[in-house]
Amino acid sequence: MIGRFPHQHPNTNYEQPRVLYNKVFSEQDRIDVVNNLAGPLSQCRQDIKERFCRHVYKIDPRYGNDLAKLVGVKLDEQ
Repeated sequence: MIGRFPHQHPNTNYEQPRVLYNKVFSEQDRIDVVNNLAGPLSQCRQDIKERFCRHVYKIDPRYGNDLAKLVGVKLDEQ
């Protein structure tokens, strides 16, 4: 049957990366992804760092806090 149907799950912008970070990545993968993001992000303006880290925090608080610490951003609890 062809038609428009509502999604069966609430697919937010953060749901899929949250599953990837928490259920697919190993502990070493989590460390590597934070380090890989921190290098280039550390070269950005402070406002960009803060906005990006806030998005990453919404994926997972640990993920956001670990990244923020490496790039020199102070995150308030969201």
